[in-house]
This record gives sequence, structure tokens and C-alpha cells, in this order.
Amino acid sequence: MTVAKRYSKALFEVLVENEELESGYEELKQIRLVFQDNPQLSSVLTNATLAESERKSLIAPFIEGATSKYVKNLIQMTFDYGRINYLVSIINQFEILYNEKNHTIHADVITAVAIDDAQEKRLADEFGKRVGAEKVILNSKVDEDILGGVIMKSAGKIFDGSLQTKLNQIRRTLLG
Repeated sequence: MTVAKRYSKALFEVLVENEELESGYEELKQIRLVFQDNPQLSSVLTNATLAESERKSLIAPFIEGATSKYVKNLIQMTFDYGRINYLVSIINQFEILYNEKNHTIHADVITAVAIDDAQEKRLADEFGKRVGAEKVILNSKVDEDILGGVIMKSAGKIFDGSLQTKLNQIRRTLLG
């Protein structure tokens, strides 16, 4: 089991046990966002050329800002053990556990033209029924090259209902 999986599983279990799953997850998403918006941050926090006191002063706002003592402990522990560079991976693994518990999946939806909220909701509902998820969080993208239809990507699987793919299938059949 990887470091990220071990840490995330332990944190997940303790947050569930202490009925802090939702609030803890929200905190973790905010922390992940800061690290993703500042990709050099984890490198700086593990940089041995900086004095320990300087690195501690950089991590202190994260620890002090966390409302969950378990999230605080995670940040402190990853910092103390020189594993802060795993923090985003830990949060990503945590999100997988969270989504499994809540029967939630994330999917990319690619269309030739932008879709409105009602169309997005209909797609999410239908896709959720198809894959057995209670909630589908869509990330919509426009790609005019698909001509029409929809491509859905989720959990390494692609559901391709694009017009371009259908035309290619017809072409292969005719040239067969």
C-alpha cells in the first residue's frame, strides 16, 4: 500500500468514526487547492536549504487554519516526517474513499457545443443510472472536432457516442 493510500485510509476512518467526514473533506479540498495553485509550495516546504524555522513558519497557517484536529494532525505529521510532498496525493486518495462511500463519480463530458444546466443534469442522471452512481459530478468540455453527440470519460472508461466515432465506424464497415 502506498504512503498516500495508508495516510488517506487512516484519516478517512478516523473522520468517519468521529462524525467529521463532511467537514474534514471540505478542509482537505481547500488545502489541495492551495497546493495545486502553488505547485512550488511542497518543494519549498521540503527544501533542506531553508532553515527549519522558516519552513515551520510557512506550514503554520495550514495547521492553525484547520478546524479539524485530525486534519491538523495530518498536515503536521506529513511535514514532520518529510512527506508534505505527498499531501495532494493523500487528499486525492481520500477523495476516492469519500466518493466510494457516497456513491459519487466524477466524469468528463465532451460535446461539440456547450450544454446548459438542464442538459448537464440530464446527462449526469442518465450516466449515474448506467454506472450505478447516486451522484455524478461532471466536468464539461467543448470539442468541435467530435461534430455532435457526447463522449463521457470516467474512472478510466470512455463512453463514446460522438458523431465522429459513428461516422468512422460506418466508414470502416463500408470499406471493410
